[in-house]
Amino acid sequence: MTRDHFSAILRAAIIVVLISGMLRVAAAQPGEPAPGAAATREPIGQFLAIGAPLDDAAYGKVSRVALDLQNRAKQERRPGILVLEIKPGSSPFHQVQGLAKFLANEVPSLTTVAFVPQTVRGHHAVLALACKEIVLAPDAELGDIGLGKAVDLDDRSFVINLVNKRHNRQLGEALVIGMLEPQAEVTLVQIEIGDPPRIESRL
Repeated sequence: MTRDHFSAILRAAIIVVLISGMLRVAAAQPGEPAPGAAATREPIGQFLAIGAPLDDAAYGKVSRVALDLQNRAKQERRPGILVLEIKPGSSPFHQVQGLAKFLANEVPSLTTVAFVPQTVRGHHAVLALACKEIVLAPDAELGDIGLGKAVDLDDRSFVINLVNKRHNRQLGEALVIGMLEPQAEVTLVQIEIGDPPRIESRL
């Protein structure tokens, strides 16, 4: 599978529109009961950039900011959005794994968004997979976690299990295997189902 083919499949699967999808606020009319406090108040958010190498200090900063944002959002009954800019670079897998576990498990009430302005390959791609949403810049790509080499079996299992928890429902195991295995072929197909018929895309 060529890099261009993989990039096209990946973009079709995970590109999201951040503004229309997450910053929509329902307005309650005067005298009408609010459908929910979180739905009638504007979201609060935080932006952080994650560079390389990822270390304990960076993990501590992200975790502190994320937990503070989650607590504030709960107290104010507002949606919380954490946007993480994932920058290219190389970091030890255990550092990436620790932060990915935190994002996937410790801040469930936040909408975590991976913003990828430049092409990211290698271990840092796993951080994007741990988020609930992924936003790619028009020319950016995300993938090739092993940088052309086979990924360690334990690391591979972690990434697949992370995606199978379905934090991000735009991702699936087949797509991620294509990011883990250089020789894997990932095919995007469209099928017609239902009555009236509708088109669904599947990997």
